[in-house]
Amino acid sequence: HSADTSEVGATATRVVTTETVFGNARYPLSGCFCTLPTTPANLIPAGTRFDSFFVAGGQCPYHMMQDAAITAIMDGADIAAAVCHGPEALIGSKWMTPTSGKFTAYYGCVMSFRDALDRFTWKPPPYTHQDSNLFSGNAPNATQAMVSEACTAIAKLRSKI
Repeated sequence: HSADTSEVGATATRVVTTETVFGNARYPLSGCFCTLPTTPANLIPAGTRFDSFFVAGGQCPYHMMQDAAITAIMDGADIAAAVCHGPEALIGSKWMTPTSGKFTAYYGCVMSFRDALDRFTWKPPPYTHQDSNLFSGNAPNATQAMVSEACTAIAKLRSKI
């Protein structure tokens, strides 16, 4: 997400550890996290293009929703991938409009998509869905397959450049 202007020491790069969800008997993810160097979206120079992006689930989308810098990055990308709650971050971008394609997400966030239920794909997890260059998965255990599919599409895209 973008750096808050009130953050002390906001720099171009910071190290972030993703969350780990505890207490979900269906998806035991106690060891599922990663630590990455990141750049806050609002510190990326305007006009920078990414060929693709990936949005993880959990609380991540709630920090990204309606963030103009995040939306600009998503709107400039050719390929989108989002899993579990991740598709919620796409709301407001070119990837989640009345004319965009079908997608899937965690069933618990379906109310966020009340304006897109005609495009919401309901399947038991783990399920991945591809509609053109939008890749989505409905549960953490769909991540590996969805990322593999998206990476194949990214490789094809880059081979054309």
